[in-house]
Amino acid sequence: MRSEVPADGIPAAFRKSFEATQGLNPVERLLDLELNGFMPDHNLNYTDKMAMQAGVEVRVPLCDPQLIAFARGLPLNQLIDSRQTKKILRASQQGRVPDGVLTRSKQGFGVPVRSWLKGPARPLMEELTASSAIEERGLFDAQSVTALREDFLAGRIDAAMTLFPLMAIEAWCRALDEAPTADLSAHGVTA
Repeated sequence: MRSEVPADGIPAAFRKSFEATQGLNPVERLLDLELNGFMPDHNLNYTDKMAMQAGVEVRVPLCDPQLIAFARGLPLNQLIDSRQTKKILRASQQGRVPDGVLTRSKQGFGVPVRSWLKGPARPLMEELTASSAIEERGLFDAQSVTALREDFLAGRIDAAMTLFPLMAIEAWCRALDEAPTADLSAHGVTA
């Protein structure tokens, strides 16, 4: 797995975005990264998983390709300025939604992962990221994971969003290790 990670740690999609947006305004470059990186890899990924878990079909109207193409063709000063983001969207909803909604600051839908890992989930984090567990699995560098966990617990860094996926991978691997295997010999399949 390590051999697949570029030496500089920059994913290929980000490098492509950097090259495609060279010479553009820094805000436009960040918008391209958002559109081609964070949105599909994070926001839309989570939306899709949560919707599937609940058996709900989700539509994300502001991600319509025609709308995105239209917005990307507009001058930057029509989209954002030093005092206001989402200028066109806010203006389009004037009189349709309360002013308090249009003027409030951005809010995410985050869960308190940081406080969980420093509080009630700390024993689980310590178990799943223990050097012995990491070494036995062989997927990650045990010393690096230990340093990451210790720095997080000491408040030197915010590694919650790195530690949590490491925990999930180990928990998933353990579930697979304990899962029964199907007997396919009746179907002519042999090991």
